[in-house]
Amino acid sequence: LEIDTALSETEADAFGGPDSFRADFPPLLKAINYSMTSFLTTGGIRGHHSKKAGKFYPRSFNMGLSRSLYEKIGGFGSLRHGQDIEFSNRIIKSGAKVAHVQNAIVYHKRRTSIKKFFRQVYNWGVARINLYKTDKAMLEPVHFFPAVALWLTIFILLLGIFLPGITSFFIIIALLLLVFSMIDAGIRYKSPKAGTLVALIIPIQIYGYGIGFTIAFVKRVIFGKKEFSGFTKKYY
Repeated sequence: LEIDTALSETEADAFGGPDSFRADFPPLLKAINYSMTSFLTTGGIRGHHSKKAGKFYPRSFNMGLSRSLYEKIGGFGSLRHGQDIEFSNRIIKSGAKVAHVQNAIVYHKRRTSIKKFFRQVYNWGVARINLYKTDKAMLEPVHFFPAVALWLTIFILLLGIFLPGITSFFIIIALLLLVFSMIDAGIRYKSPKAGTLVALIIPIQIYGYGIGFTIAFVKRVIFGKKEFSGFTKKYY
């Protein structure tokens, strides 16, 4: 009904919306959902907020388009990861009207282990550079944030050798943000375990993506290497 109403009102050629969790999801999936939908991480570019940190691209977990538009732009490309973003980019560049249906929610199950989640976000970091090499419009300043967080963390830790007080200050700030997120998640999901897991999942998401992004940036942008896919085995 939400989609029908939005398409009727906007006469859009394509649409996208957010993902969310079900009450019966296990604590790990709730913790991953919290991290993935938080404005502190990627919620600002995944359709979870009316104010977005970057351009909104419908994702394959929640998107649709008209038959005529599909016939015009074709199907998914050959990228191993990030193919839905590349597909959405072609939708947008075609001039099609895209509706963001914020109340059309999909209950999205994610990775079932911490190791698999790390592999997923690492691959996303790699994919962002592959997308950039396909079309420079698919790399925005917001996509550098996890890598910048990684670089700053390394710099601050090294700085602690000479100025331990400054390093301690930033560590305290980071811990306070994590504690706030843990409490917020625990209350939101009515699950202390989900709240506790958030303290692990948020750093994994940020740093995992940042590592993949950095390695791909060095290989593909600085040294001009060919496209690569990151993890391909034991990924799901």
